[in-house]
Amino acid sequence: EGSEIIVCGFVQNLHFLLVSIHDRIAANEPPYIDIEHRFPSKYAALAPQIQDLHEKLCLRLQLTDTPIVSEWRVVADRLFLVEISAQIPGEHVPNFLIPRALGYDYFGNLLKLTLGEKIESVPEKIRHAASVRYWAENPGFDEWEELTRKAAFAHIINKNPPREIKSNLDRFGVAGFINE
Repeated sequence: EGSEIIVCGFVQNLHFLLVSIHDRIAANEPPYIDIEHRFPSKYAALAPQIQDLHEKLCLRLQLTDTPIVSEWRVVADRLFLVEISAQIPGEHVPNFLIPRALGYDYFGNLLKLTLGEKIESVPEKIRHAASVRYWAENPGFDEWEELTRKAAFAHIINKNPPREIKSNLDRFGVAGFINE
């Protein structure tokens, strides 16, 4: 029940910096592979509450100087924590979605964090809406070309995906889109 969001940020000196909130659209059946990540999130208005919750979680867990990724279920604008971990986000979030949508250098700031330097704040203005889409099955060459014609990037992950998808690695392809 509800929708899922992914929150990415950094903790520096026990303070949480919210970098992004985006919607995660997953398959309805196990193994719940990712179908799309969309920014900005339709739950962007929950950012102050999300910031506060992360600040409390990071203090309670004594997390410092680390990247953070958390997954939340949103049901009737109530947040339910699924998972939080000290990790670098995957799924083309730090190398495409965040820099293209926000103009924020995720990896440059991760390096600053690692070196003990002050990380930059996130620009307040969103540059572009952006999304990363995934295809579980091979749509065929012509259809793939048509589907990704307007993509900022497109990669075939697995030319011959298995009939039974067991993980995100079994997907056929991925593409990133900028919505001007």
